[in-house]
Amino acid sequence: MKYVPDLFTWKSDVDHVPCPLHKNYQLVRIILAACKRPTGSVLPEKGHVVLIYDERNPAFQKGGVG
Repeated sequence: MKYVPDLFTWKSDVDHVPCPLHKNYQLVRIILAACKRPTGSVLPEKGHVVLIYDERNPAFQKGGVG
């Protein structure tokens, strides 16, 4: 959670209910891996992540859980 505030607008000093990582933890990890530099800093403008999904999948349609 140390780097999450550098990538997203979620405050780290607040208990979020529900937790914004509840359903997308793996995606946040991938984004962090793309943005973290060898020095330990996080530079969102230097990382790229592409999310590919099938729009026919009901989970990614309006009201879906994707």
